Amino acid sequence: MCSMRIVARMHFPVLKGTGSAAQGQISYLSWNSKVQHILASTSLNGTTVVWDLKKQKPVISFSDSTRRKCSVLQWNPDVATQIVVASDDDSSPSFKLWDMRNIMQPVREFMGHTKGVLSLSWCPIDSSFLVSSGKDNRTICWDTNSGEMVCELPTGSNLSFDIHWYRKIPGIISASSYEGIIGLYNTEAFSRYGVGEADFGAGCSAIPKTSVGATQQPSLEAQTRRITVAVSSYLILLGSSDFSF
Repeated sequence: MCSMRIVARMHFPVLKGTGSAAQGQISYLSWNSKVQHILASTSLNGTTVVWDLKKQKPVISFSDSTRRKCSVLQWNPDVATQIVVASDDDSSPSFKLWDMRNIMQPVREFMGHTKGVLSLSWCPIDSSFLVSSGKDNRTICWDTNSGEMVCELPTGSNLSFDIHWYRKIPGIISASSYEGIIGLYNTEAFSRYGVGEADFGAGCSAIPKTSVGATQQPSLEAQTRRITVAVSSYLILLGSSDFSF
């Protein structure tokens, strides 16, 4: 006897803003991590819109004074009203923290990139940390409370266009580059072992460093092995035998 499974598909109306909420070409979307029916979009015309899917309409729209084109946005994982919006415009290479309770001006601006910002990722474990990557081939970890750079991750010969924190192991970041390479980085190791500025760009400024020895510091290869073992061990615990490192 044959059985048939019918899958119901729900169709939602197209979301389109008008007036101050008109966007044109959308560059990025982000779901609010605390309120499931809230979605934000940003666009190349510099306008960011917050949508209420229950009401099926925009509830907030804003842009900065220069209306620079926006490349990416991310909601704060802990504070439902806060969002960061970045620009990939080389003439304005920064990103700003906004609070939806007062959109007249941003809460804070993060300045450090010398070219446009391509990617943002808010730490899901500790929202006081956020990482950004830009067209200047820099990947920077920030303190979101002070706006200061915490550390800078090592760079390859090509820039990272997409970055993500690992949700299961604190301090682990993945970055994909146009070289076809995915890098794994341990921000905790960068600060703990005091890796030299020659190896890791600007190094770490805000996180205290402790030395491992009077004359020798662990190499990049040693730290990479340490990260690989950590990730491999976690996958083994999950029973993921299909993954190999």
